[in-house]
Amino acid sequence: MYPIDEFNKITFDGDHESEFRKFEHLHGWQKVFKFPNGFGASIVNHDMSYGLELALFYNGDLVHHPKITNDVIGGLTPCRARNLLKKIANLSQKDLTKLRNPLD
Repeated sequence: MYPIDEFNKITFDGDHESEFRKFEHLHGWQKVFKFPNGFGASIVNHDMSYGLELALFYNGDLVHHPKITNDVIGGLTPCRARNLLKKIANLSQKDLTKLRNPLD
């Protein structure tokens, strides 16, 4: 598990909204990033995650995108997470492949 100072290195300099949450019961954290293109990302690090883990969203729904992933991405470093945020901020909706219900 990454310490909070390493988790806080996950930032994005461009236009976005972000929110930080602490999960006491899972001993970890979440950052949610929302971009003007409708895409967003949830990055978590807690007892139940695969290290730093990123999930991709479009308008609040979990999605797959061929330029990012077909599932959540685990085992990230803060640097790799920042690079993925840059890609997500520049995604086009036209390449969106599938909406995914997290309960499926």
